[in-house]
Amino acid sequence: AIAFAKIQLKKFKIKGGIMTEIKKMINAILAKGNLNQKELAAKLKVSPAQITRWRDDAEPRLKNYQELEKIYKDLPA
Repeated sequence: AIAFAKIQLKKFKIKGGIMTEIKKMINAILAKGNLNQKELAAKLKVSPAQITRWRDDAEPRLKNYQELEKIYKDLPA
């Protein structure tokens, strides 16, 4: 499963869309998930400043990306 996720992550990088995708996921999680940045950071076991960096242009580690994706998929429609 991890190898597949790494391949998926590389596909996004090649297309140049991973950062946009991450920003969209984080923004949707904060808006629809009734979470603030500090609460999301606590769920991911990172600092709130790290969430800010991801919303700018930093790339999360694979495990954090996978957790973001899981939270995003569990959002109400």
